[in-house]
Amino acid sequence: MQVPTPDTVLGRFVDAGSEAGAAQAPDDTRFSDGTTTAHFVRTGHDYAVVIEGPDGEAAPQRVAWLLGVDPLQQVLLEAPGGRLQALEIAWDTRPESLGGQRWFASGLEAPAPPGDAMHWSGLAWNANHMCIDCHTTGFEKGYDDDEARFESRFAESRVGCEACHGQGARHVAWAEAGAGEGGPALAVRFPEAAAFAFPPGEAIARSERSGGPGVEVETCAPCHARRLRIEEAPARARPLADDHQLALLREGLYHANGAVRDEVYVYGSFLQSRMARAGVQCSDCHDPHRATLRAEGNAVCAPCHQPTAFDTPTHHLHEKESPAGQCVTCHMPESVFMGIDARADHAFRVPDPDLAARIGAPDPCTGCHADAAPGFLSEGTARMRGERPPRAPHWGEALHAGRMGAPGAPTALRHLATDDDVPGIARATALELLSGQPDIASGETFVAALADADPLVRAAAVAAFQMAPPEVRVRYVVPLLRDPVRSVRFEAIRVLAPVEPEALGEDADLLARGWAELVAAEREHADRPDGQLRLARLFAARGDDAAAEDALREALRLEPGFVAAAVNLADHLRRTGRDAEGERILRTALARVGDEAVLHHALGLLLVRADRDAEAIASLERAADLAPRDGRMIVAAALARHEAGDPGAALARLESARTRLPGDRRIRDTLARLYLGAGDLEAAREVVRELAALAPADPQVGRLRLEIESRAEGGS
Repeated sequence: MQVPTPDTVLGRFVDAGSEAGAAQAPDDTRFSDGTTTAHFVRTGHDYAVVIEGPDGEAAPQRVAWLLGVDPLQQVLLEAPGGRLQALEIAWDTRPESLGGQRWFASGLEAPAPPGDAMHWSGLAWNANHMCIDCHTTGFEKGYDDDEARFESRFAESRVGCEACHGQGARHVAWAEAGAGEGGPALAVRFPEAAAFAFPPGEAIARSERSGGPGVEVETCAPCHARRLRIEEAPARARPLADDHQLALLREGLYHANGAVRDEVYVYGSFLQSRMARAGVQCSDCHDPHRATLRAEGNAVCAPCHQPTAFDTPTHHLHEKESPAGQCVTCHMPESVFMGIDARADHAFRVPDPDLAARIGAPDPCTGCHADAAPGFLSEGTARMRGERPPRAPHWGEALHAGRMGAPGAPTALRHLATDDDVPGIARATALELLSGQPDIASGETFVAALADADPLVRAAAVAAFQMAPPEVRVRYVVPLLRDPVRSVRFEAIRVLAPVEPEALGEDADLLARGWAELVAAEREHADRPDGQLRLARLFAARGDDAAAEDALREALRLEPGFVAAAVNLADHLRRTGRDAEGERILRTALARVGDEAVLHHALGLLLVRADRDAEAIASLERAADLAPRDGRMIVAAALARHEAGDPGAALARLESARTRLPGDRRIRDTLARLYLGAGDLEAAREVVRELAALAPADPQVGRLRLEIESRAEGGS
């Protein structure tokens, strides 16, 4: 971050006092996409953007700070309440020959209108929450939720020494005392560079490091990860999971094989790599003090990967020194974010076009050879592997099956979750998916994972007990209140929140202290609607309905189009006998955001309770049509039709979903019961056979089978 001056501003601003002025500004000092127009002007050393404000009127907005240098520079605009807003329209700092030296929209879509969260004045572009933390040193957000304003502060408006090495008072004292013995007295020191050596006859080096990411990687992680901060001023040299909650390999963020999909930065990808498990550190490839690579091109890989074995057409099947012959082209494919910023995937995965085709993920080979003949890419990767043994099935196939609800997915996810050779972030993701479609055998998997060495796995295992009976939660989750890692403890507190203190015995005080710590951490995100939603869920779990309602209403004040808050508030109003107000909330949200499946579904259920059957059916069927892979919504729409006296329409919807979703047990269970009720025992038997194949140990299936046979015997 820099204060705007003639020396720091890289974009073009027109002198407002010149004859041209803003009205006749040169093309390179304005932006227009047909919807949004911005003029970039200066008066002396004061810089401003003339743009449509939150009230819909164009007015100068003061540029308070600049953010970034290469390949783009954004401006931070002052806004009421101590807010700094990152303008989506940024300056492309690349040379003109590469398409740069212009103002452009750095988001994926056109700038949004006033009142929208994506408008420059909206929540999505608030830099106090989104940006400044990682572009400064010693940042404190300082949000006052009573006054709804920020008092943000930082020690340095750049990433300085203390950002990585901690507070420097001891180091200064050591230096002023003559820099004597005992080292530089840094609060955080990193291990010396490891020596890499090639074992005899091997082409990949080994080092004395092992056991996964060390202090250095964990220090870099907070600013290079998709994560939620859970401590206001986290100390460095601690595991990321102690200060932050890391986003797992969720759909929308990552492809099923772990390839980057959204802007997830680096850490979540690096955790997937063999390099992370081998102890490779960031500084093995990057110079942290110059923000440059240690070497150019393939030379940066040479200390660990013998060039005679890997930097050769025999290995990569492309011309030496060509773009396709670069290690990063195949092992670190780039994705472009913010319109022009290409970032490399740090999972260092081996290209596998066959796997990519099976799970619908991108692959470097298909990226360059989109028109290749069938079998061409498979033959190429086989030639690269030579006589090495076939690779084991990739864990991405299990995650893909889990996402799709495919037959056999629970079994595949259980095997993945318990495979110690698989990266922890993938095993944690498997547990998260498994908790959404558990079977009887999954319980042992969750219990075993509570003792896993990886805190990501432990936290995911704890979360799986969210729907367990209180006595089961107490038995298995209470010990995790003493976990050494904060994010795991916080997950245990969430799961145990609804449990009566008497059931916890002497651990009740431990839960109470943890509860206060968790609520304080969540209040640090009270400026965000999702933060208010998390607070509401905590309060609701403890039976504090008034506080839960206040948090949900604040979430909707912050973002009137926040669907999850609208649905949760409507459900809260249902439980307190205020469905009429809940209906207004849902209809207001629909009017603001348009067709949204969960809103239609919630409204449909509300209308069912009000005995407004025709309206209910319309809403529930609209929800099912908008979410054709959501078995819960499909079943609700079918049952509404059935209750209205149209069993044919109900069965038709379920049969269509049965074909489309071969692993959905809910659909099959409902279908079997409807066939049973209609007296079509053979059709019911056929569906139950499918259920038995999906969940052979589920006692519900056995009971259904017995009911069918009992009905058959009674009929005969």
